Amino acid sequence: MVAGYLERYRSGDAPADPLYPFTADAVGAIRTRSDGKPRDILRRAHAHIERGSEDNWDLIDAANATTVLDSFTLADDDEDPDQRRRAWQLLKLLLGRT
Repeated sequence: MVAGYLERYRSGDAPADPLYPFTADAVGAIRTRSDGKPRDILRRAHAHIERGSEDNWDLIDAANATTVLDSFTLADDDEDPDQRRRAWQLLKLLLGRT
C-alpha cells in the first residue's frame, strides 16, 4: 500500500526500492502503530515524508519512524462527530467561508 502511494506521487525516475525513502522496518512500525488501518497508515506515512523533508532526512528508518510516531496522534474513528462538525465550522469561520 505504501509503495503504491509513493509511486503515485513520485516525480522523475523511480528508485530501485519501491518503498524508498522508507525502509521496510519503518513501514512495519507505521503499520503496527496504525493498527493496520489503511487510512491511518497513509496518514502516518505522509507525516513521515513531511518531517523527513523538513529535517532533510535521506532515509526514513525505524528510528526516525518511532520518533515521529511518538510525537503525534490521529483522531480515532470513535471521535465525537459533533466535535468534528464544530471544528469544521470554526475552521470555515476563521477562513471567512460560511
